[in-house]
Amino acid sequence: MANHRSLFIYYRVDADKVVPAHQAVARVQHALQRSVPGLQARLMRRSDGVQAGMTTQTWMEVYEHPQGIDPVWMQLLQEQVACLPAGLLGERHCETFEDMPALEFDAPR
Repeated sequence: MANHRSLFIYYRVDADKVVPAHQAVARVQHALQRSVPGLQARLMRRSDGVQAGMTTQTWMEVYEHPQGIDPVWMQLLQEQVACLPAGLLGERHCETFEDMPALEFDAPR
Protein backbone atom coordinates (compact mmCIF):
# COMPACT_ATOMS: atom_id res chain seq x y z
CA MET A 1 0.00 0.00 0.00
CA ALA A 2 1.33 3.44 -0.90
CA ASN A 3 2.21 5.77 1.93
CA HIS A 4 1.19 8.89 -0.07
CA ARG A 5 3.92 10.95 1.56
CA SER A 6 5.28 14.06 -0.09
CA LEU A 7 8.77 15.39 0.52
CA PHE A 8 9.44 19.10 1.00
CA ILE A 9 13.01 20.42 1.11
CA TYR A 10 13.63 24.09 1.78
CA TYR A 11 16.76 26.20 1.95
CA ARG A 12 18.13 29.67 1.22
CA VAL A 13 19.95 30.73 -1.92
CA ASP A 14 22.11 33.84 -2.10
CA ALA A 15 20.79 36.29 -4.69
CA ASP A 16 24.09 36.22 -6.59
CA LYS A 17 23.88 32.40 -6.93
CA VAL A 18 20.31 32.13 -8.25
CA VAL A 19 21.20 31.17 -11.83
CA PRO A 20 23.78 28.44 -11.08
CA ALA A 21 21.64 27.15 -8.19
CA HIS A 22 18.58 26.91 -10.42
CA GLN A 23 20.56 25.04 -13.07
CA ALA A 24 22.03 22.62 -10.53
CA VAL A 25 18.70 21.85 -8.86
CA ALA A 26 17.04 21.37 -12.26
CA ARG A 27 19.75 18.84 -13.19
CA VAL A 28 19.14 16.93 -9.94
CA GLN A 29 15.38 16.92 -10.45
CA HIS A 30 15.63 15.77 -14.07
CA ALA A 31 18.05 12.98 -13.11
CA LEU A 32 15.70 11.82 -10.37
CA GLN A 33 12.69 11.86 -12.69
CA ARG A 34 14.61 9.74 -15.23
CA SER A 35 15.55 7.26 -12.48
CA VAL A 36 12.12 7.10 -10.83
CA PRO A 37 9.27 6.91 -13.37
CA GLY A 38 6.18 8.72 -12.15
CA LEU A 39 8.09 11.05 -9.81
CA GLN A 40 6.75 14.61 -9.78
CA ALA A 41 9.34 17.26 -8.90
CA ARG A 42 8.79 20.99 -8.51
CA LEU A 43 11.00 23.88 -7.54
CA MET A 44 9.32 26.81 -5.83
CA ARG A 45 10.50 30.03 -4.25
CA ARG A 46 8.97 32.01 -1.45
CA SER A 47 6.76 34.63 -3.08
CA ASP A 48 7.71 37.44 -0.73
CA GLY A 49 11.43 36.69 -1.07
CA VAL A 50 12.01 38.10 -4.54
CA GLN A 51 11.91 41.78 -3.72
CA ALA A 52 14.58 44.20 -4.88
CA GLY A 53 17.51 44.42 -2.50
CA MET A 54 16.96 41.04 -0.82
CA THR A 55 20.23 39.17 -0.41
CA THR A 56 18.71 35.67 -0.20
CA GLN A 57 15.70 33.78 -1.48
CA THR A 58 13.98 30.81 0.17
CA TRP A 59 13.43 27.90 -2.21
CA MET A 60 11.50 24.68 -1.81
CA GLU A 61 11.80 21.43 -3.71
CA VAL A 62 8.63 19.32 -3.69
CA TYR A 63 8.67 15.61 -4.56
CA GLU A 64 5.64 13.36 -4.91
CA HIS A 65 5.07 9.91 -6.37
CA PRO A 66 1.82 7.98 -6.80
CA GLN A 67 3.31 5.12 -4.76
CA GLY A 68 4.75 7.42 -2.10
CA ILE A 69 8.28 8.23 -1.06
CA ASP A 70 10.36 5.24 0.01
CA PRO A 71 13.88 4.68 1.40
CA VAL A 72 15.29 3.58 -2.00
CA TRP A 73 14.12 6.81 -3.58
CA MET A 74 15.50 8.83 -0.66
CA GLN A 75 18.92 7.21 -1.20
CA LEU A 76 18.84 8.29 -4.86
CA LEU A 77 18.05 11.84 -3.76
CA GLN A 78 20.94 11.88 -1.29
CA GLU A 79 23.33 10.65 -3.99
CA GLN A 80 22.21 13.39 -6.38
CA VAL A 81 22.39 16.11 -3.72
CA ALA A 82 25.94 15.03 -2.84
CA CYS A 83 26.93 16.07 -6.38
CA LEU A 84 25.80 19.69 -5.90
CA PRO A 85 28.65 22.20 -5.71
CA ALA A 86 29.56 23.08 -2.12
CA GLY A 87 28.28 26.45 -0.93
CA LEU A 88 25.72 26.83 -3.71
CA LEU A 89 22.66 26.21 -1.53
CA GLY A 90 22.05 26.92 2.12
CA GLU A 91 21.41 24.18 4.66
CA ARG A 92 18.71 21.83 3.38
CA HIS A 93 15.76 21.12 5.68
CA CYS A 94 13.64 18.07 4.80
CA GLU A 95 10.11 17.40 5.92
CA THR A 96 7.59 14.79 4.84
CA PHE A 97 3.84 15.13 4.93
CA GLU A 98 1.18 12.54 4.29
CA ASP A 99 -2.47 12.66 3.32
CA MET A 100 -4.89 13.07 6.20
CA PRO A 101 -7.38 10.21 6.42
CA ALA A 102 -10.97 11.20 5.84
CA LEU A 103 -12.97 11.68 9.00
CA GLU A 104 -16.42 10.32 9.40
CA PHE A 105 -18.89 12.64 11.01
CA ASP A 106 -22.60 13.17 11.28
CA ALA A 107 -23.91 15.78 8.90
CA PRO A 108 -25.76 18.66 10.56
CA ARG A 109 -29.49 18.09 10.76
